[in-house]
Amino acid sequence: MSDLKTETLEEMATRLRVLRESRRLTLEGLGEKVGLSKSAISRIETGERLPTLDQLFDLAGALNADADALIAKPERRGRKAGAA
Repeated sequence: MSDLKTETLEEMATRLRVLRESRRLTLEGLGEKVGLSKSAISRIETGERLPTLDQLFDLAGALNADADALIAKPERRGRKAGAA
């Protein structure tokens, strides 16, 4: 796996945990909202498991966030596609 991809996935896992905790949701609570087990959410948050694209959007929705909030670096959020 490329360094950029690994870094992005690690950051996504951290952002997911931070967002979940800021919303005062447990692993189990978030899992119930998106149809995943507590252990599946935990493995995503620790980078042991990759969420599917559908799961990523479900997770973002359950956290009242855009998918960008999980995957984009803060300095890249809000940029239009194709912008330099």
